[in-house]
Amino acid sequence: MAGRTHTPIILGLVFLALASLPGLGQEKAEQEPPTTLRVSTEVVNVYTVVEDKKKHLIPDLKKEDFELEEDGRPQEIRYFSRETDTPITMGIMVDTSPSQGKVLGIEQEEAKAFLHEVMRVKDLAFVLHFDVDVELLQDFTADQRLLAHAIDETVINGGARGVLPGPFPTSDSGGATHLYDAVYLASNDLLKNEVGRKVLILLTDGEDQGSKVKLQTALEAAQKSDVINYSVAIIDRSSTGDTRWASVGIPY
Repeated sequence: MAGRTHTPIILGLVFLALASLPGLGQEKAEQEPPTTLRVSTEVVNVYTVVEDKKKHLIPDLKKEDFELEEDGRPQEIRYFSRETDTPITMGIMVDTSPSQGKVLGIEQEEAKAFLHEVMRVKDLAFVLHFDVDVELLQDFTADQRLLAHAIDETVINGGARGVLPGPFPTSDSGGATHLYDAVYLASNDLLKNEVGRKVLILLTDGEDQGSKVKLQTALEAAQKSDVINYSVAIIDRSSTGDTRWASVGIPY
């Protein structure tokens, strides 16, 4: 379930006194200011990606195809829309820890290919890398040349030229793959106040080492910001001489 968005709804109710005498009616209206009734309601956005048994996307579902429950109680689905035409705000997250030394080139090429295939004129993206630090290399832009340049700048253990600010330091916690920290900071600091569809694309072997935050904390930050996480698993299998990568949705 995605994060909860509290939306205040303000209903203005104005009561005007009517009188047979124009002067009396005017005086009474001046004495009684308009009354405003404030009502708060809670709207919860639930973003879904539906696949069949063969992992193929199912794009043509209707509201009637879904059931929503909370604590075992059915909930009414009031609004339903397919958001394929809604602009996307995405983060390209490149793992530059030592374990990716032999496959960084693959990460770079796949990241640029993904942007070229998916990104449209109205979409925005940013690029960051993570190892012992979480570093923003390119802020939000629709310019694919700038994004590609930032991707090409990634190097293994690239240092802290512009570490993404956050509630905790990243370089002194030990370990070399701060994956969970990267998800937390990107969701909480970069995407939280954005609107529409929000996606993080992680190019990584999926192993976290040394993050300050736990997995659950990173996921909660993504959920509260309505961020969907995907991973392109790129793994160096040096022991077998086989380097493989596969696109998978993050299961956690």
